[in-house]
Amino acid sequence: MKHLRVLVLDDDEKVLRMFRFFFRNEGYDVETASNGREGLALMARYHFHLVVVDLKMPVMDGLSFSGIVARIWPWQEMIICTGFLDPVLKKKIQAAGIQTILEKPISLNTLHEAIQVSRVGQGSGANQATSSLPDGGPSTALNEFRELAHAIWNKPRIQPACEVFLSKLQHLVPWESAILLALDDETAYLFARSTSTPAQQGFQAAVAHVLEQFELLSGQKPDIPESQIHLDFTYGKTPMPSTPPVYLPIMGIDRIEALLVLHPTPQHPLNPVKAPLLYYFAHHFSTLLQAIEEIHRQSLVDPLTGLFNRQYLHGEIERAWLLAKRARGRLSLLMLDLDGFKSINDSHGHTAGDEILLQASNLLQEMVRQSDLLVRIGGDEFVVFIPPAADNAPEVLAERILKTFQNHVFEVGDAKLSLTLTIGFAHGGDDSAIASSMQLMECADQALYEGKRAGGNRVQAWVAQHPESRAPGPHPILVVDDDPHILQLVSRMLSDEMYAVTRAESVDEALTHLKNDKFDLLITDLSLPKRDGLELLRQAQAIDPIMPCLVITGYSSKHSEDVLRAQGVLAVLEKPFTPNEIRARVHEALAHRAELLKKARG
Repeated sequence: MKHLRVLVLDDDEKVLRMFRFFFRNEGYDVETASNGREGLALMARYHFHLVVVDLKMPVMDGLSFSGIVARIWPWQEMIICTGFLDPVLKKKIQAAGIQTILEKPISLNTLHEAIQVSRVGQGSGANQATSSLPDGGPSTALNEFRELAHAIWNKPRIQPACEVFLSKLQHLVPWESAILLALDDETAYLFARSTSTPAQQGFQAAVAHVLEQFELLSGQKPDIPESQIHLDFTYGKTPMPSTPPVYLPIMGIDRIEALLVLHPTPQHPLNPVKAPLLYYFAHHFSTLLQAIEEIHRQSLVDPLTGLFNRQYLHGEIERAWLLAKRARGRLSLLMLDLDGFKSINDSHGHTAGDEILLQASNLLQEMVRQSDLLVRIGGDEFVVFIPPAADNAPEVLAERILKTFQNHVFEVGDAKLSLTLTIGFAHGGDDSAIASSMQLMECADQALYEGKRAGGNRVQAWVAQHPESRAPGPHPILVVDDDPHILQLVSRMLSDEMYAVTRAESVDEALTHLKNDKFDLLITDLSLPKRDGLELLRQAQAIDPIMPCLVITGYSSKHSEDVLRAQGVLAVLEKPFTPNEIRARVHEALAHRAELLKKARG
């Protein structure tokens, strides 16, 4: 049993300790995770001979985790542990391909017996499951599958995902040319690879044929922007390959997500042995994209209320702001905070508090329009975002919400509770003094604070003339990197009027700025001359403990990210990153700072 690796998922640290003790005594290397999302991150990095999964976990439960693992790594041996099992649940577990189910509390003898009867205990595991794969090296094929999963997991975006897919595919089925047409939401991308320099006319004819076939299969006629055509060759005079092309549709949940057209090399024609491998690989790619899409969707939803969360709000409000700015429309944002919610948690317990939040969210959903966006941004705070519309009247909606809560009775068990709220709101996007989406949120938050300070249970508008209601200015951000091109790139990405970027190329230069000026955010590279970024992070936190920090780096691992978070780093951006990625992280960091300031002022 030496040198075998096991992954254990459970949110109870005592249970994890028991499993670590048992498996290490059995000769396993042990990794642990407290929820399904952490487990998937480890699955993408390492090969495990056995996975032991608890069903009831936060963030992502064991059943969801097992379903994703079964689709991506169908050979994976798994054991389910649960404190409750009924026939319906047992059927769902077995539908995921898992036959070994252990009911808690689990004795070490029971666990030992379960492993002995598994494929792992019999010395087979993944090799047995992969023996049905086409010849040509199951171990090589599995390695390519795993490397594909690892690469896409680390950079879950359409462009790098497709580029990695084509690269790995070349190792399995050598080709002369490959054209991949892919959809991401409503945007179309075209990726083309060739081992020669094809004539432009021949290549364009091949692309037209791919578009025609895609429309035939999907019923959609994609329009590909020039900026989304990615070629790895220059045009020449070589004719397109004469070998018959292979057409491979890549399916999503309910539609064709991509179409691959491949010309195998004459020396490696697609035969009955290699053809299934090609389809397995494409299916694996499709499943990876679906899994990442689902995890991304879950990261935008509040697990308690089912409402969207702060991260989703930032993206939506930024897009709506840009549209409203062009059309000179008016955006409105209501920020709501339940009055006296902490006392309910203290008196009736957190379970009762969760029930109140759930009932409050249901009440709010009944009052907002379908076009409005209702978000839980954390704790007992909600936001209603009203996009540009002819009947944009946040005052009316705010008063209606206020009166509804004043008259509503919340029932939690046998207790009947009354609860009011305070609402702050602000307008922006038209000719108001508010100049950005971030300022719109800050002004609504400022109005909420004023309403709370006045006693709560009221609607408070943000008024520019009020002495404490100045529209916040641009956020000062310090960016540190010894590469002037990176500094220029980040400055361009944050060139909106809501940011004021200061650049520094060394730790000493950055510390001089930090000691002389006030910054809302620090963004730093780790690899800097003379003194590294970790030293800068330590000193920056000593100078301003409330200032959030982001790190940009050429490479990151789970271990390095854990070390950085222990240093107070909110997020790590791996180069290359997109403008949307860095803006989203900056939004989150500034929102985090606003929360800290709010707590500091009571």
